[in-house]
Amino acid sequence: MSGGEQMAFPIADGEVVFYQEEGRGAHCLPRGNGSFIVLQHEGGILSVYSHLKKGSVYSQGVFINARPKQFGAVDFRASIIEKIDSEEDMKILEASFKEETGVVAFRGGLSEKQRSLAYRILWKAGLVEPIGLTGETGFAAGTHLSLMIIDAEERTILNPIKKDKPPLEPSLSPPVKRRSPGPVIEDIRIRRGNSMQVFSQGLSVRPGEVEIMARIFDESDFVSYNRKIAPYRIYLSLSGKLVSTIEFNALEERNGRLVLHDTDIDCRGLYYEDWVYRLGTLNLAEGRSIIQIRAEDLYGTARAVEIPLLIENK
Repeated sequence: MSGGEQMAFPIADGEVVFYQEEGRGAHCLPRGNGSFIVLQHEGGILSVYSHLKKGSVYSQGVFINARPKQFGAVDFRASIIEKIDSEEDMKILEASFKEETGVVAFRGGLSEKQRSLAYRILWKAGLVEPIGLTGETGFAAGTHLSLMIIDAEERTILNPIKKDKPPLEPSLSPPVKRRSPGPVIEDIRIRRGNSMQVFSQGLSVRPGEVEIMARIFDESDFVSYNRKIAPYRIYLSLSGKLVSTIEFNALEERNGRLVLHDTDIDCRGLYYEDWVYRLGTLNLAEGRSIIQIRAEDLYGTARAVEIPLLIENK
């Protein structure tokens, strides 16, 4: 999550169970996270916030005002009337929030800048508590926040956008519109044993079993530099028939390994090299076929490529 230095807020009410400031003891900890904090929430959920600005981590126990969505509409209005003195701030808050079934929520279509401004006003009034400021401690290429959500009961790492368990709220979902046209699909490869062919027009291959690979990545809308991020879902089809699906919904621990949820695919089984995914195995029969690769992002934006093949014995 990028966009310059700004306050970071917890996903829900929770208790601080661990925090670490970069450069302060605990040399056995991985240094990549930099300054980070871990919160425990109801339902066995843990949230980890990494790369926070050094010296900004708020580690004092319990966050009870994590998100304005958790206020009842009556209590929220009363708090605003009591604690917001500025008429300009009141107008910003009125434009930022709406009431849904007695609960206050952000209005749709707000930019990240508008949300951040509303949060800052609420923070000044003591209505929400940040966990710190986004930063670039640890292994970071620019100011951003890395968020990890762990379901300790199910022993899984959850995708923070695609979630189905409290206390993760729908307000974490991304906006519908984005600038990027969707994931990039390039460098498509066909592997047979130790032999590798890179796709080109008019490619001819022999019948039999082959593995399909491709370099696939999305690009962040929230930074000016080129920052690659993973797609959400990848499909591999042969002549219109779905062969395999890779979905980045959750990771789970299985026999000491992290694998994609409901699969046995670990890191080695997923990646051939950086950003090159092992999409699946096809059994090619003689004739003409079309390989289709489709990648989707969390916004529902998709991009697809088709690879016509002539399959013949040479």
